[in-house]
Amino acid sequence: MGTAAAGEGVKKLLLLLIVVAAAYGLTSYRWFSKDSVNAFLDLNYELSKKGDAAGACGMATDDMEFSLHQTGGSTGTPLDGGKKEYCGLAAITARLYTSGAQISDSYTRDNLQVKHDLLHWGMARVSFTEHHHLSINGSPDQESETEEELTLVHEDVGLRVRRWAVRETLLGR
Repeated sequence: MGTAAAGEGVKKLLLLLIVVAAAYGLTSYRWFSKDSVNAFLDLNYELSKKGDAAGACGMATDDMEFSLHQTGGSTGTPLDGGKKEYCGLAAITARLYTSGAQISDSYTRDNLQVKHDLLHWGMARVSFTEHHHLSINGSPDQESETEEELTLVHEDVGLRVRRWAVRETLLGR
């Protein structure tokens, strides 16, 4: 009788573990749905446009890895580093948008892919392409295309970026 009761206890424990794992896995898929990721990326962009560099910077983990590499046109120096470099770029962007300059910036995001990490349910790899048309003070549009890869993690405060790699091609005017 004791062995049967122990067997039932093990079955209940395994069932409980399966239910908990399934619930956590489903929650992970909700955290990293395409809609959630798009909303996260849009918020990051909007914070910079509103001059809130600290808000954009707060969307990164302390151990973030960041890189920006440009080709075409008059390209800038590659930027490789971490959160400090990312936050510096966010501050420059925020200052530009709040400088009083007349800025028109439209973009589209294509090919969004979210790959869930089965071993780390609180992490996903994201990739996408963005097409930007930027005009400052009525100058002709500067067009660019970016290929971006991110590693997002879910923390108590929500989604945050652990790694962000940007390859930008300046397409000209």
